[in-house]
Amino acid sequence: MIKLRVTKSTKANSNYITHPAIFSTAAKLLSNATAINSAHIHVTDNNTMRTLAKQGWEFMNAAYEFVPGGFLSFDDDVDMADSSAKWYLVYDGEAPKDQRDIEFDKVYCAVMCKNKLGLKVVAVGKNRTDSGKEQLGTHSEDGKDIGKGRKLDFKIRQQAALRKMYVWAMKNGWGEFSGAAEKVMRSAGGRVIDPQTLIDTGVFGNRQVNILDDGYYERVIGGHMHRKIALGVIDV
Repeated sequence: MIKLRVTKSTKANSNYITHPAIFSTAAKLLSNATAINSAHIHVTDNNTMRTLAKQGWEFMNAAYEFVPGGFLSFDDDVDMADSSAKWYLVYDGEAPKDQRDIEFDKVYCAVMCKNKLGLKVVAVGKNRTDSGKEQLGTHSEDGKDIGKGRKLDFKIRQQAALRKMYVWAMKNGWGEFSGAAEKVMRSAGGRVIDPQTLIDTGVFGNRQVNILDDGYYERVIGGHMHRKIALGVIDV
């Protein structure tokens, strides 16, 4: 029988124990599950973000490689550092005492937020960089596959980290979602936000927004009309 270990809520940068069995599918794949020791890091200082910006930019661009249009949340790494309000990172092992020493190769997944009606989630990504795969244990230094067993272990650890991050995002912020991202955030407890409230508070500025049924709306993003739904909690 797999025994679950309860996650303890502590201050930012403290260590958490997150068990992979929070995912039923992952639990079925594990015959001898073990706890995952990871650090949950909250970066809020823009000077620190500037130090880490190039790493963060590479990380997110790799994460969005297969998304149509790519990573569009920020103009460049400088904009990413200057306009972010918070980065939440799930880190392999202990958090560095100085956040400027963070290595994104050791980051399982990351969420980046802007300050807009509270924290607005504008980017969520998991580590897809080649150097990250090597560091986190899915490939050897020469780039060779290290085997299905270790790859499965890494996948379960990363999925557990992502689940923790999704739940945090929906409890502490909000975002605009569609497709698979919408399903994931709903499953993490995301509550529907009335699009009229977003319009009334000026979130969309002068941009046209067409309200649809059941909390959905349409607006132009990147020159194309997209169907979205806002989930999470806002400060008004």
